[in-house]
Amino acid sequence: MLGGIFFFMGIKGFVDFNGSQAGTDVGADFINSLMRTKFFWPFEKFLETLFGLLLLSNRFICIAIQGLAAIIINIVLYHAFLDPKHWYLALFVLLCEIYMYLAFWKSNYKNSFVKLNIPWRE
Repeated sequence: MLGGIFFFMGIKGFVDFNGSQAGTDVGADFINSLMRTKFFWPFEKFLETLFGLLLLSNRFICIAIQGLAAIIINIVLYHAFLDPKHWYLALFVLLCEIYMYLAFWKSNYKNSFVKLNIPWRE
């Protein structure tokens, strides 16, 4: 589900460049300023599309989960401070991300936090 959300919203970001953003004035100004940069918005939508496609195709899932984490944190903070109208959607996406992270914790991420005892050479 998380892959589908980000894949289709990423594609929508490429198709819908007319600046028709709903929300508060501050939130709409923020999104419109990102769109006016001409590099950040397309890059973010490219990453959303790529990571969503990786999740949908069941390839490189751990990379997709890690890549989407930064995007999801920004989405949650955007809805917490600038546009709280649809905060429940941001919370749903965050909970899906946490579920995916916990589902892959034991097989992939747990070993990342193990201290390695490697003797230093002098």
